Formats: sequence, C-alpha cells, structure tokens
Amino acid sequence: MAEHKLLKRKLPAVLDVITDAEEQAAKNREGARAWLEELRTVAYKANDVLDEFKYEALRRKAKAEGHYKEFGMYVIKLFPSHNQFVFRYRMVNKLCMILQEIDVLIAEMSL
Repeated sequence: MAEHKLLKRKLPAVLDVITDAEEQAAKNREGARAWLEELRTVAYKANDVLDEFKYEALRRKAKAEGHYKEFGMYVIKLFPSHNQFVFRYRMVNKLCMILQEIDVLIAEMSL
C-alpha cells in the first residue's frame, strides 16, 4: 500500500519537527504552540494506524499458523473488521486522512 509506505517515511520527519520545535522558543509563542499540539495529535493518530497494521500482520500470522483455535479466537473470523477487504478499505481511508492532515500542517508551517 503506497499510503502506508508514505506515512512510514513522513512520520519520523514529523516526530523530528516536534522535537526540534519543543527545544526552541515555540513554548513562548501561542501560534506555534497550537500548531505543535495539532501536529502531535496527528502523529499519535499515525502511530495508532501503524500499530493497527502490525496487529493485523500478527493476527494473520497466528491464523496461518493455526493458533486461532488454540486460543479460542476462531470467533474473531466473524467480525467484519477482520475481513481483508474491509480492513484494506478502512485503512486506506485512515491513511489518506492522516497524510492530508500532515500536508496541511506542513503547508501551515511554511507561512
């Protein structure tokens, strides 16, 4: 998924900007502080989405290795969120929204 790779590239840069801004005088400027807080919120969302991908990869690995029935997790198959097509659709939407928020914040930073 191209969006996933793009987010994995952009997130470290966003985290670096947050660290740099916190070290500088942004704490004394209200506008910079509000922007930084919004950037931090988007970074948290991005981390959550990347964690969802890791969880899904582990879930699929457990399923492929037959661990579902051992742990009584066979019921999970009934949930639509574990349908690969539903997961992909939901995650693409989340990724696009986060990437768009990052782009908007980057554009605001340039002002």
